[in-house]
Amino acid sequence: AVLAAFWLAHIIVTRELARCGHDTAAVADVVLAAVLGTLVGAKLYYVLVITRDWSDILTRGGFVFWGGFIGAVAACAWVLHRRRLPFTRFS
Repeated sequence: AVLAAFWLAHIIVTRELARCGHDTAAVADVVLAAVLGTLVGAKLYYVLVITRDWSDILTRGGFVFWGGFIGAVAACAWVLHRRRLPFTRFS
């Protein structure tokens, strides 16, 4: 369900940027950064804040919403900065 949400967001953002006359080339990179940032951030938050046990990094559980949110925003901001695009256009 979460992957479907990212896929749907990709479609909506691409169409909306195209409708407004903006370049849509960076959308796939930003969505990929959001997916990876969510997964890595959620797990790192769990390990660093909740359990403080690095062996939990390889377990199936322990994905924390706030870590995923922070990771996704940071990864998207980094991709947008690297591509020299304004963050506000994608937020």
